[in-house]
Amino acid sequence: MSLEWQRMLLPLIPGLASLFGARGIYHIFQLESYQFPGYFRSLKRNPVHAWLPGLAIAVGSLILYYLYGAIDASVLPDWAKTVGTIALLPIAFGLGKGLGRVFNAKKAKKQFVFTSRVKRLYAVSALVMVALSYLLAQGPVAILPALWPLALPLVVALNGLLAWPIEKLISECYFRDARRKLLANPQLVRIGITGSYGKTSVKHMLGEILSEKYPTLITPASFNTPMGVSRAIRERLTPSHQVFVGEMGARHMGDIREMCRLVRPTIGVLTSVGPQHLDTFKTV
Repeated sequence: MSLEWQRMLLPLIPGLASLFGARGIYHIFQLESYQFPGYFRSLKRNPVHAWLPGLAIAVGSLILYYLYGAIDASVLPDWAKTVGTIALLPIAFGLGKGLGRVFNAKKAKKQFVFTSRVKRLYAVSALVMVALSYLLAQGPVAILPALWPLALPLVVALNGLLAWPIEKLISECYFRDARRKLLANPQLVRIGITGSYGKTSVKHMLGEILSEKYPTLITPASFNTPMGVSRAIRERLTPSHQVFVGEMGARHMGDIREMCRLVRPTIGVLTSVGPQHLDTFKTV
């Protein structure tokens, strides 16, 4: 491996560390349903979890850059320099994995889940972070690629923005397929349940009661988003079902309208209206 190839490995260090070190930030993004206003509010409320991982990655990347400089300036043979340079990459990986665990929101209401959407987001992120590192490596300051992780939360937002058209196309396909399947049986009674609290409990109680007489499908666990309900319909609804009970969650204005566009409920149940999600709804 030539010296030039050794230098070309350097931009991978901050990219690799950031991809895995940003786990807690991606968790925040997921908890906010990939909505940018809520994401930035959460960053403001959690500055340590938002900005400290990027700072630690930048410091770690700088140390690894200077370590490379020491290897390059040493009297070691070329093969030893190559091995030493390559060894910096698993160190960067370990740094990212460690920071991802330390700054993961362990007490969050929902744990971080590697859904298909998250995997696609990580794929976009890998391309963006590596491209950003190599772009900055063309500048006159050699250590510049090691500094961009200081803006890691903003880079995560950029990744989410770039992935949004892909997700919109995929989600709309799933959405339409679920709605078609749900409306294919005109005799199916479709019940939508929403409210500030009590939705899941009412859903399970209603499901138990109705299932005594009718083949009934209720949305599982806390599947109360358009994609969660779409998945439940596509995977579990059969022509034998006579009743569908769907839980409808809302964090933003228009969420229930979107859920009704999917379910087209023939019966609606409103459990309560209370002071929930005021960060997005503002008032009761």
